[in-house]
Amino acid sequence: MLQAPNFKESPNYLIKVKSSLKIALEYIKSNVTNVIERTINELLELHDVISPDNSFILLYGRFRSQGPKIRSLMTLLEERIHVTDEYAQVIQECHKFYLHHREELLTPVAQNGVSDLLQKYTGDHCTLLRTAGTFILHMCEDEMRLFNQFFSSNFSQSINQMLSKLCRCLYDAVRPLIIHINHVEILSELCDILKDELLQQDDPKKTTNCKHI
Repeated sequence: MLQAPNFKESPNYLIKVKSSLKIALEYIKSNVTNVIERTINELLELHDVISPDNSFILLYGRFRSQGPKIRSLMTLLEERIHVTDEYAQVIQECHKFYLHHREELLTPVAQNGVSDLLQKYTGDHCTLLRTAGTFILHMCEDEMRLFNQFFSSNFSQSINQMLSKLCRCLYDAVRPLIIHINHVEILSELCDILKDELLQQDDPKKTTNCKHI
């Protein structure tokens, strides 16, 4: 109908097709967001019991169990993204919904984790940067893997902003300490840790995602 707009009653059928497509896309988006929201709410109820020992299972295990449901629905959209702009719009809305809720869930965990390390390694700036940096880096890697379980890796750039905000938790915590260091040797070692241990990754995308550390 789009290729032959002059066919008899083509405009009427086109209106019906667009209406049906809108309903179908809203149904898919609703199912995706409902699964995400339900899982998030379950975790928020357990927020007080999330600890370093169980955080991986709670923050990732429960979400990964929902992966097949979300992935099957998103595949329907991603395979048709070039058909019409409506598919791309719904995909973007699903990404935005998912990332917004993951950010709300993870930011306190990242902040508390870095805060605990600040107390544990008071005065030991090198160990602090190495340990806290590794903690945030692994969190970013886990988030990227989880995102790719739900959505096509072709859209992985969507998650970069959220990962940068997670890295900001580390930056905000260690910067006030580092700017008051007067010893060149310590500053040099901190630079080596940042460059050689935290940012040197086999996958250049990981380096980009954590560049704000």
